[in-house]
Amino acid sequence: MDKQRLADCYQKYRTAVCAGVLFLFFAWVTYYSGKIPVLVTTISVDAKFWPRVIGIMGCIFSLLLLVQSLLEIRQKERNEKISGKTAAGSGQMNRSFQTLGLIFLYILGLSCLGFFLMTGLYLFFQFLVLSEPGERNLKRLAFISVIFTIGVYLVFHYAFSVVLPKGSLFVRIGGML
Repeated sequence: MDKQRLADCYQKYRTAVCAGVLFLFFAWVTYYSGKIPVLVTTISVDAKFWPRVIGIMGCIFSLLLLVQSLLEIRQKERNEKISGKTAAGSGQMNRSFQTLGLIFLYILGLSCLGFFLMTGLYLFFQFLVLSEPGERNLKRLAFISVIFTIGVYLVFHYAFSVVLPKGSLFVRIGGML
């Protein structure tokens, strides 16, 4: 197999392979969520609940991504046969990797900077990634990020009685959030 053919095959099936890897990861999360030790057994939602929900939802979404990527491959092949030329790749994969990077940074910074700051920053940068370059209004994106962060905090704090992370930086300087 020559390098060009291998590169074309990689370009063609990389989303499907990523979906398969994500499915395996979330299946692993679901399996190991059952092995989490439970310290309090008198409540209905224990330490196993959210990892299990995330694992199951991740499996479902990764299977949907796999089906979607296979359907897109079939559609691209049809279009290439009709037009007689190869289609160029879009920036979707770049946005996907930027989103995964933002999620990774959000998880890393949550314990240090806290819920308010990290959620606001994450949402702002996520909106930047998802918006088209000509449609970016930074003030509007910042406003939506702040409003959504406050709304999520109020729902989790008052409706679910969940204490969200304050962040070690704010605890050290005496922050009240």
